[in-house]
Amino acid sequence: MATYAELFTLSQSMALIQRLTVAVAVEAENIRGEDPATPYHDTRVAWAKVALQNPDGMARQLVLCSLAQNKDATVAVIEAATDAALQAAVSAAIPLLM
Repeated sequence: MATYAELFTLSQSMALIQRLTVAVAVEAENIRGEDPATPYHDTRVAWAKVALQNPDGMARQLVLCSLAQNKDATVAVIEAATDAALQAAVSAAIPLLM
């Protein structure tokens, strides 16, 4: 399990922030393509517009959410996270930022 100090250090990792920036853009595209009948679709589209205006800033907001979701993992496991795992973490955190 990563310590809070280790998680904070990871939250400053440019490599992680860059990957999350791409995950933000992918999530915005996923929202654009979803069925308009999806619950909270209008709110999700509004989030996607804001996120695409500043994906790096949104990634910096999401980094702590993503790390908190994986607080029981080791630093090595977090650093080795697949793109799919990062995307899932971003998708799960979106409701916190809407």
